[in-house]
Amino acid sequence: MAPTAPNTGVTTQVTIVVAVTSAIAFTPFDDSDVLTHAINSAHTFVVENGTLTRLAVAASSELMDQVKERVKKTDLHVEFIEADTANPQGFAAALAGALPFDILGIHDAQRPLTRPV
Repeated sequence: MAPTAPNTGVTTQVTIVVAVTSAIAFTPFDDSDVLTHAINSAHTFVVENGTLTRLAVAASSELMDQVKERVKKTDLHVEFIEADTANPQGFAAALAGALPFDILGIHDAQRPLTRPV
């Protein structure tokens, strides 16, 4: 069930963005690469969260083709946001114009999310 704003009944839209800040995201990690691990971990969070949550990946135009190639292998529905993720103002503007959201979570792909064992 999607969360609602307190006392309003209005559904809250959550968007999780995996930000690719450099080619380090393509470094081999376990059986894939850092970016794929980060996307899969973010997707697990989205599923466990059980809310109306979108998953997106943001990257510069120079890295976007490589990002799309890796995401394609995951079979996950991921939205793409082209932005200079190293420029806070530009990144914020790209996010504001890309997807509707009430709550936004940004995760740096170079630091893959891990699960406790």
